[in-house]
Amino acid sequence: MGLNIGSEQHVVNLLVPTSNTAGVGTSDTFKMTNAGVVNIVVTTGSVTNAATITVRECTAAAGTSATAIVFNYYNTATADSDTFTALTAATVGGISTGTTNDLTWIIPIHASELSDGYDWINLHFTTAAAIAISAVAVLGDLRYSSETPLTAIA
Repeated sequence: MGLNIGSEQHVVNLLVPTSNTAGVGTSDTFKMTNAGVVNIVVTTGSVTNAATITVRECTAAAGTSATAIVFNYYNTATADSDTFTALTAATVGGISTGTTNDLTWIIPIHASELSDGYDWINLHFTTAAAIAISAVAVLGDLRYSSETPLTAIA
């Protein structure tokens, strides 16, 4: 990945910063067709109950055939920190946010890790209480980089 996000990467706002209600939620779905790698950045604000976050591969923008996948991640363990853990493996069961406020996770995924026919990704989360959470995807290794990158959402 180069340094110019405007022309060498593409940013997709997956989950706007908001206090999501208790229950089940899904981020926007984005496609990896024109990217070789993505770094998904998840941040939390006020957390009263832990949420579980899974990464799902899909066959279409609507989240068709969504299937949880294994993934790796980095995370901060201390509120308002920029010190990340070593790369850690997650199962298809995902990761827990825990109950510490103001944490960050980075989830790197290479397009080659997706199953054949699954070019779309979204995040799925469950929580027992409202949680302040947001997520953005930064796609890199673009096939067609330009000053106006192609869209990755439908």
